[in-house]
Amino acid sequence: MGASMKTLLAATLIVTLAIAVPLASSAPACAAPDELLQNGGFEAGSDGWKGSPWAFVTVNNPTRSGSKAAGLNSDNLTVQYILQSVAVQAGASYTYSGWAIKDSPAIKDIQLKVYWYDGLNASGNQLDWHQSAPLEMDSPEYRCLEISGLVAPAAARSAEVQIVLHPKSSDHATAYFDDMSFEGPPPTTATATPTPNASATATASSPSPTPTAAATHTAQATPTANATAGDGGTTAGSGDVLINEVQYNPPQPGPDAQYEWFELFNPTGETIALTGWSISDNCGSDLIPPLALPPGGFAVIAASEDFYVNYPHFNGTIVFIADGDIGNGLSNDGDCL
Repeated sequence: MGASMKTLLAATLIVTLAIAVPLASSAPACAAPDELLQNGGFEAGSDGWKGSPWAFVTVNNPTRSGSKAAGLNSDNLTVQYILQSVAVQAGASYTYSGWAIKDSPAIKDIQLKVYWYDGLNASGNQLDWHQSAPLEMDSPEYRCLEISGLVAPAAARSAEVQIVLHPKSSDHATAYFDDMSFEGPPPTTATATPTPNASATATASSPSPTPTAAATHTAQATPTANATAGDGGTTAGSGDVLINEVQYNPPQPGPDAQYEWFELFNPTGETIALTGWSISDNCGSDLIPPLALPPGGFAVIAASEDFYVNYPHFNGTIVFIADGDIGNGLSNDGDCL
């Protein structure tokens, strides 16, 4: 899905949009002597992983090992993803690998991606990123994807590992994943908690495939500055509320502002009451309807109920902007959030 930057009260949250330059992948080995991922085989369902709940599912078949695997559904031209954050040691070497089934012409390709951050839980500044060679050929068998020879940047404290599906058409299709692995030395000091499964979101993502005219990607979430809410709300510190996903370019032709949305994530251990909070773009500002973000919780803020045109089965936390636009409508050519 897509990305950009916006102001939440006094706080400025920057969301990185498109990035380029892939890293070539060597021949897959798919071994994991120093496993850092939580629930890499999806035996505990979605525990430790985050992904759009209308797309990310766990299945009993087909599996490569164990009794469960992950499925990633594609029903439209939106890029889909599964991700998890991992604490890393700066300067250390890592390998990210996993097994996948791509067996539908409706899916253009699937890839693995790694993003490095100078904060815990994939927060702070994005330092660098890498991706595997795309898996494009169809086959009913599991095949290995791998990014080897990864070296964490000198300031890195965490990595966000992603599984990304790029659709080719709006026909329904599912890709499957199992035995995911991120191997290498754990951090010597701080520990990051894995990103929990989303009860909502896009991003858009963040995370973070290059957006196209028909789809946006997950924005890489960055921490807020200190922000004080209105009456009955919660005063949030830096990193307490993240813009986790942004859909700034829905697939509808022509004016599409009423289909736009973004997702908020609470990485803290406390409930945060969003009462009196506002969201702004370059040209306008809107009050966010009151809502409570539980610990590890997600909420979608949508421009209007037209959100359900693209996501008819969504059942997560969602509120709608009163005037049907986010700010003045999010520009596809660059905007702030």
